Amino acid sequence: MPQIVGLPAHEGHFPKTPRTGYILLVIEIQSQEADTAPPVTSLDLLSPGARARLVSIGGERSFRCRLMELGLLPGTPVRLIRKVDLGGVLELEVRGCRLTVRHGEARQVTVDTVEG
Repeated sequence: MPQIVGLPAHEGHFPKTPRTGYILLVIEIQSQEADTAPPVTSLDLLSPGARARLVSIGGERSFRCRLMELGLLPGTPVRLIRKVDLGGVLELEVRGCRLTVRHGEARQVTVDTVEG
């Protein structure tokens, strides 16, 4: 989030603005969390065996509700077991259970990748 700071304009050092006599400097402050935050991706881009934490579910309301009923809630750990090309599905492990999701549906699920 940029922070706007007003500084008094001194002749010879900073150009004055015609209205206020102040210069606005925009300073971008980067948080340290951004450097250490895990990368966010969609569920269909994970590789088999990868672990992730669910961030959000997109798509139609009925689809979102169904996944939540199956235990896919924000913050839930998920592991991709395998990708099945025939039928285009992904096998997931969620809360100790296995379920399958279509590639198109998995594209609408956002996750943070987890190491290990």
